Amino acid sequence: MWKPALGAVLAGAAILLGQIFLGQIWHGSSAQDRQQDRQAASAGLFMEFLPVLQHPRCLNCHIAVDFPRQGEARRPHIMQVKRGPEGSGAPGLQCGTCHQRSNSPAGVPGADNWHLAPLRMAWEGLSAGQICRALLDPGKSGMNGEQLIRHLDADHLVLWAWQGGVDLNGAARQAPPLSHAAFTELVGRWLASGAHCPG
Repeated sequence: MWKPALGAVLAGAAILLGQIFLGQIWHGSSAQDRQQDRQAASAGLFMEFLPVLQHPRCLNCHIAVDFPRQGEARRPHIMQVKRGPEGSGAPGLQCGTCHQRSNSPAGVPGADNWHLAPLRMAWEGLSAGQICRALLDPGKSGMNGEQLIRHLDADHLVLWAWQGGVDLNGAARQAPPLSHAAFTELVGRWLASGAHCPG
C-alpha cells in the first residue's frame, strides 16, 4: 500500500492550517467590514438631518456669542440685545418683553419661553462631527437619546423653526430644508442605529 512521505503529509497539513487561518482572518475582516458599514450608515443618517441643525432657524439660537443672531444672513440682533445670565436676555430687556407666545403680524417671532440655547449647546463654528458629539454628550446637551427625541418632537422653540411666520419686512421666514416629521424620523433612525458620528 502506498504511504505518503512524511514531508508531503506535513506540507498538506500546513496548507490546511493556512487555509483555516486565512479563513478566520477573512471572516473576521468581513465582520469588521460589516460593523464599519453599519457605523458609516449611521453617520450617514446624521448627515441627512445635519442641514436642519445648521439652518439659520436653529443656528441663530445655538450660538457661541453673547447676542442672538437673526434672519437668513444671521446678523446680530437689532437693539444690541444681549444673552444675559440665563440666556433669556439682560435684566431690563428680557426676551419675553418682545417675543410673545406666538408670532406677531408685525414680524416679531414668538413661542413659549423664548430664549437662547445655553452656551454649552453652541453649534456655531463646529464641524459636523463636533455637533454630533455635542448632541450625544449629556454634559453639553443635557439630554439622553429619549429626551433628545422628546425635545425635538415637542419643544415649542424647536417647532417654531417650521412655523416662523414673517420677518420685519413682511417676507416669510425660510423653513429648515426637511419637514419636521422627516427630521424627527431621521433622528430616531440615527439613534436606533447606534448614533455614530461622522469623523
